[in-house]
Amino acid sequence: MTTTLTPTTPPRIAGRPATVLTLARAESWRLLRHPVLLVALLLSVAPWVYELVSGGLATRYPVLHDEDRFVQLPMLLLAAGALLAVNLAALRAQRDNMEAFYAVQMTTAAQRTVAHLLSAIAPAVLAAVVVTLRLIWLAAVPGAVGRVSVPEAVTAPLVVLLAGVVGLLLARLTTAQVAAPLAIVALAMLALFSAVGPRWSRWLGPIAFEDELTGSLPPDLMHRPVVWHLLYLSALLVTLALLAVGLSGARWRTTGPAAVLAAVAVAVTGVPQMAAEPADVVAARAAAATRPAGGQECREIDGIRFCAFPPYEPRAAQWADVTRGILRWAPAEVAGSAYTVRQRVFFNSSGDLNDPVPVADWQADDAAAGTPDSVPVSTSWGDRDGYNELQMFQFSGAFAIRAVTGSTTAVYDNAPICGARGLLILWLGAQATPETRKAYEHSLDNSYGGSVVLAVLTSASGPSLPRETADLARKLLDRPAAEVGEQMRQNWAKLADPATGLDEAAQLFGLRAPDGSLC
Repeated sequence: MTTTLTPTTPPRIAGRPATVLTLARAESWRLLRHPVLLVALLLSVAPWVYELVSGGLATRYPVLHDEDRFVQLPMLLLAAGALLAVNLAALRAQRDNMEAFYAVQMTTAAQRTVAHLLSAIAPAVLAAVVVTLRLIWLAAVPGAVGRVSVPEAVTAPLVVLLAGVVGLLLARLTTAQVAAPLAIVALAMLALFSAVGPRWSRWLGPIAFEDELTGSLPPDLMHRPVVWHLLYLSALLVTLALLAVGLSGARWRTTGPAAVLAAVAVAVTGVPQMAAEPADVVAARAAAATRPAGGQECREIDGIRFCAFPPYEPRAAQWADVTRGILRWAPAEVAGSAYTVRQRVFFNSSGDLNDPVPVADWQADDAAAGTPDSVPVSTSWGDRDGYNELQMFQFSGAFAIRAVTGSTTAVYDNAPICGARGLLILWLGAQATPETRKAYEHSLDNSYGGSVVLAVLTSASGPSLPRETADLARKLLDRPAAEVGEQMRQNWAKLADPATGLDEAAQLFGLRAPDGSLC
């Protein structure tokens, strides 16, 4: 009996591109579930979760064209997680002694490297989702001003993708697992150098920092070549990716020249970022610092004129809450006077708070605009590390000085405000809103010797109020505002008189002035 063997058709094997994509999908899911990446994600969003739970002022008054930049720094933690996770995934075969198994698979080492490169997109997409949700949430806040820059928002996901490629390249260079943590430390040092180093180094790192001591600035006063930076990061990403594929056994005749071209693109796109600030930006900053009226828009609320740079016009509603809270306790003739609030920017050249604001330039600009004695207000508002909160209270105190004295001369004078006038100013400014009350208490907690300094835009200009005045104001703040406010209104002329002493003012409220007053 003869048996005939009929050859069978072997099962069709998927083509190599499909196999690479299948492997990339599997590695992507592995990365998204990797403990290192999940921990990095939790650390990245932890400050925002705390902010949401605590209801801090920063979330109530975001400046969107600043927030799209602030969001990049926490994402560096996610980038570090992506670098480490991709590196561990690429070294899995060596750790598990599976090189022989992979050698008989239908994919080459270079194709597996391409699959790992594609899988690094998953953490980048995760970063994009987190950044998008964060910015949408901030944009929905009623106190938000400004607009989000798409290139700034795209920077963080691209940095996360670049970090994943770095992790893969390290795996192809060495099997030492300590290489990835050391690379994270090196990249952190690069980011620090770009933040505190010379100006030409600002854009060499993954993200570029601004001088946050200056406060928020309108976009046209900031020179941020973000598009060039995205091209620079993209060229660097392509260069490192081609090197990783080449080290995996791909033909250097193909990957080598492409890597060289990409490296040239890194240099070409990096040079424009190091250029000096354009002349038009420098001129615009000078005009905004000394003659802002021509570039501002004004609106009236409750008879008060509020002038702001274009991105910040909605902030007038918050300023009006403060002015309303101060003038409600003023006599009719004071509350009905003409007031102007003008937004200011100040560039401190020394960096150590020794520069005064250009009062003469501001007064000349106000006179030309028909708004004499305008009250200065910062572009910063809210609470971020206490700076914005300080600006809020400075404006409240400055407006109280304008209401009590009838001019802004004392707003810029370094002389202390003493006696009953100082008590009236300090109480009016602190009680204006719950937020100014909180800012006042924080300023006392952080003050030297208990005195209060109303520095204009954290400059060397601005009066101080002695500790004795601050102590009495705090006692009055503990009483019902309506009761104290009515007494303030009835005794306004006496309290606003610079000849009235602090002890006499204290007696009006049934208090005793502290001994040892410096005024």
